[in-house]
Amino acid sequence: MSWFYEDFRVESAYNGKISCWRMLGEWQIVAGHIMQSGDYIRDMWKKAVRKIPKHEVKKVLVLGLGAGSCLKPIQKRFKKCRITAIEADPVMVELTRSFKFYGRGREPEILQGDAAQILSQLTQKFDLILWDLFVDGQTARMAHEQGLAQSLAAHLEREGYLIVNYYREPETLQVFDQHLSRQRNWRFHYNGLSLYRHAGRGTVGDPLPPGYRPFRSCTPYLRRECAATNKMMPVGTDECTGSRWRHGPWWFEGYTSDIEPKPDQAGPKRMVIWQPITRTDMPAGWKRSWVQMNPNLTGFVDLHEAEPFWSSWKPHALRHLKHWEKFKPYEIAPINADEFMQAYRGRDVKLHDKFMNLWLIRSKLKKHGELMHFYGARDAQGKIMAGFAALDIPEASQSIHVASFIAQAAKNSSVGVGLVANWFRDCLDKGLRFADFDLFWAWGDPFSWRGFSRFKSQFGVTFIRYPKPLIRHVGRRKA
Repeated sequence: MSWFYEDFRVESAYNGKISCWRMLGEWQIVAGHIMQSGDYIRDMWKKAVRKIPKHEVKKVLVLGLGAGSCLKPIQKRFKKCRITAIEADPVMVELTRSFKFYGRGREPEILQGDAAQILSQLTQKFDLILWDLFVDGQTARMAHEQGLAQSLAAHLEREGYLIVNYYREPETLQVFDQHLSRQRNWRFHYNGLSLYRHAGRGTVGDPLPPGYRPFRSCTPYLRRECAATNKMMPVGTDECTGSRWRHGPWWFEGYTSDIEPKPDQAGPKRMVIWQPITRTDMPAGWKRSWVQMNPNLTGFVDLHEAEPFWSSWKPHALRHLKHWEKFKPYEIAPINADEFMQAYRGRDVKLHDKFMNLWLIRSKLKKHGELMHFYGARDAQGKIMAGFAALDIPEASQSIHVASFIAQAAKNSSVGVGLVANWFRDCLDKGLRFADFDLFWAWGDPFSWRGFSRFKSQFGVTFIRYPKPLIRHVGRRKA
């Protein structure tokens, strides 16, 4: 036995002859001229797991353990994670335990056998799944089976990540693309890897759940928006409704829809701005804007997705909900618009932000009237310590968050989570399916949005990342 160099071979019914050698303390395991474990595999997974946020991974599943070179990079990146590994070859399992490619005292749970069969028996879900299944130097045949991809999606937590090592066979990804949303691809020397998440995690082109329609494309909502002012008018059809407005000497027309608008060639010369929702193609006659003139990232909660509604919340929000339900230092009840705005004026925020939000509330009240609802959290003396304003759109079975605030004295309470829970319950009582938080922070937005966006993202949110809008010019005469 030598730290500088040693080697030996073992026979495996699954992998044939397995060569193991150590050079300068580093073990390499090769089967069928393909490296199963070693410094290359370790470095590949070390780079891959860096793409996953540290705090979001507690449970890891490894499909295709080899002799375990991926274990230390995972354990180093996610300090408190628990790893379950599946490996078909019992000889590889023995080598993993012999070489101890894992941290001291952190031996993973190793399940030996067929991956598809073991997956069908597992009941738990995982925050991170690594796919590294190969047979005779080629991607395992089961990678092309619909059932296995569906099973992986079912075992992936709502906010989880799947990394697929497809080596040099990109066609392997076709079946994964049907069940999950591909976030990105990259190469590590000889290997290609792809990162997947569930749809709705903020990737352009992700499909929307059946029944959901962004409120900016809802015909009754747009007609109410236009009816309250002489500066806008509704245009288009019921399937693709938009609005036309004038800004100084220029006319504009805007649509939010996956249905291509057919603007009237008559009328004033104007720019038409079409914001697709999930479409990423560019039909003839349109040009892609280089500026994101519309919302970049929005998010909503499907209240029918989970029962009870809070079961899809992140742990931090659940802890605050439990604390709120136990102590309830404030009483949440409906209030009128004047009470809400008076309490909102007392906030210690930038004057510009305060003015814009108060203007928005007045504007929505004027356009939508009784569909606006306000809630206040009062202390024992009756003072409003926090408030929440929402706009119901019954035609789209949704309610939109318009504005909210928490007084400085209530910042350390759980009143924010209490207000969100109250809003969700109110939506369910009214028979509304979707609670829409609307805007979330994205690059290019004010940095002051980030804190509130992180808060909103705890409540089982489905995100919509919009592609850059398409534009064209129409019209035959000047206004």
